[in-house]
Amino acid sequence: EHLHIKDFTAIIDEEEKYDAVVLSDIVSYVGDAKRLLENTLRSMKTGGICYINSLVIDSMDFVLNPRGWPAVGNGEHTALFTSEGLRKILTEAGFKDIENYGSWKQEQLSEMIFWRCEK
Repeated sequence: EHLHIKDFTAIIDEEEKYDAVVLSDIVSYVGDAKRLLENTLRSMKTGGICYINSLVIDSMDFVLNPRGWPAVGNGEHTALFTSEGLRKILTEAGFKDIENYGSWKQEQLSEMIFWRCEK
């Protein structure tokens, strides 16, 4: 019913306010992904759900040719994660019941992973 757009990398004054948060293709674009995730968790109600999707560097194309990978460039991603690296930072931020509910690949050039997490 209500949609709020917030900068969760800044200091937030909202705690346990949101039932659900969507971080769509944002985690790898911020300078401090862990702070973003900690603030996101802080803003969620107990039992709240967070949906996250992010490019991951698990694709064979990245392993074989990281400099030629189309998602890396000036003004683009500031952090790159493997699937397990992203799971680790979600766990460190305090999320639980982290569930991978799919991935998307574009001709093996890039891979997007989708997560569902709970507070």
